[in-house]
Amino acid sequence: MRGDLKELLQAPISPISTSPTTNPPRTRKQLRKVYQKRLGLPEWARSTPSQAHRPGRTNNHPMPLEQDNDFKQTHDSRSKISTPSRDRGDYDPFQRDHGSRLPPSTPKRPGPRPGPFTPWSAPGRLEPTRTSYLNSLSDGIDNKIIKQLKEGLPKGQLDKEKLGTVYLFKVVFARDPGRTILKIGHTAGTERDRMRGIGAKCRHLSMEGEAVPEARSILLFQRAERLAQVHLDDHLYNPMCMCRTAHREYFDVDTASSRAVIGLWSTFCKSNPYDAEGNLRPFWKHRLRQVKKLPYWGDQAPEGLSKLESRQKRWEAFANPKRIEEYWFWATVAPWPWSLHIIILFQAVKIALSDAVRLSLAFLLIAAFCTWRG
Repeated sequence: MRGDLKELLQAPISPISTSPTTNPPRTRKQLRKVYQKRLGLPEWARSTPSQAHRPGRTNNHPMPLEQDNDFKQTHDSRSKISTPSRDRGDYDPFQRDHGSRLPPSTPKRPGPRPGPFTPWSAPGRLEPTRTSYLNSLSDGIDNKIIKQLKEGLPKGQLDKEKLGTVYLFKVVFARDPGRTILKIGHTAGTERDRMRGIGAKCRHLSMEGEAVPEARSILLFQRAERLAQVHLDDHLYNPMCMCRTAHREYFDVDTASSRAVIGLWSTFCKSNPYDAEGNLRPFWKHRLRQVKKLPYWGDQAPEGLSKLESRQKRWEAFANPKRIEEYWFWATVAPWPWSLHIIILFQAVKIALSDAVRLSLAFLLIAAFCTWRG
């Protein structure tokens, strides 16, 4: 009895067929058509699924599946199988339940992420020469100087009778006694009075004046001071002053370089580069536009110079034009807005001269004819 029960439990359970025993079993293709007909699909939509099935054992069927002619394919066409959509017309429960599935492809391991770009990782990077390196560092300062030159003068600086001095003081701060800092400023009075006022307010340990002959008793001394400060902007020193004021006129640079910078821009302001309205004159505007063509600009700077020395050479070439350069500007560039008027005047003179010659010839012929007839 126990043996019969054990055999009965181990025997496979066959599905209960609802159809009469007299009817032959339906194939999968027939069952699919019946299901699609019940869904109400039109005749043209009742097509076989695009995904083919391979014969053999599957997880759903222990026995080999029946092969249909509609599902025959070659092994090479397996890569061309398209995934069926999930629309109502393409959805087929028989395809889902009875069809075999293709094994998923092995995912590829993603490659390493590219690291952050750095100038050293750029392919084919050329090392800059010393000249281009110095010029690239000074581009920001040069642009600031150009902007300051183009900026118009305020009304308070248009007085032609107001003279002043750009001073240079050597200062030792009380909170930084081991360093000597240079102060660049301006005053309409004497340097000694200015030094006393600074000492009483800031309480420096020591203060000593440096003579700059080119910067004494000049017009536009405020613009000369500002240009010198912008020129040395990369050497700006932020002190911890006793007066608790944020100063912008102290520089950590050698005395010779500071004296040369102050003398350069003081000489420039002496040349009267601004008109009565405070605007830069046409010659200097044109010179700023052509500044890259001047000596020591671009790749023409000599090697072996520091950043400050290279900048000094460039702006000395700008601020000290030759006399022939001024003549050439007034002869070629300045008349350009009036070029049409000049051409019209030249053509008028040419026509008048040609007509005068013709009239003279006509009078001569008439006089000769009258003489011959007489």
